[in-house]
Amino acid sequence: MHGLTFIAVARKQPDDRSEDRQRQERLARHRQLVLSPADYLTDDEQRTLNQLAEQLSSGELSDSTRKCPECQRPFALANVADMELDCCRFCRGIWFDPGELQAFSGESREIPSDDKTSRPSRFRCPDCQTQMVEYVFVNPHSLLVDRCPNGHGVYLEDRELERVFEII
Repeated sequence: MHGLTFIAVARKQPDDRSEDRQRQERLARHRQLVLSPADYLTDDEQRTLNQLAEQLSSGELSDSTRKCPECQRPFALANVADMELDCCRFCRGIWFDPGELQAFSGESREIPSDDKTSRPSRFRCPDCQTQMVEYVFVNPHSLLVDRCPNGHGVYLEDRELERVFEII
């Protein structure tokens, strides 16, 4: 019995190596397909994100009167691209007043796919405390953004601004 098992295992090993080699090749192709932000962001977009990150890490920003809908801590006021943005130092979310996200994205509307299906958000508007609505930013991309139904603004969670830049 042991001899037959040995023969079966011995015969299987080259296939296993072949499967392992194929898996390694697939992983290598996948690594080539995965892009870093530097591969798809313009210099201006990368500069904007760096400027925002530097300001948040500096600790020199003043507090906003608004609180982050995600962690309930006060937003910090950051100046980026001639706009004052409410940014969370802790969870890195960003609140865009009406028109600000549109200015960043260059799109014709604040949320280009806002006429598509939406659903209730888990967050409340920092201005009016109304439950926000979650929209797909641009179809068919899977970026979900939260907007106040009363028009007070749009909330992006950590790294979602980078995704906006990636999509546009």
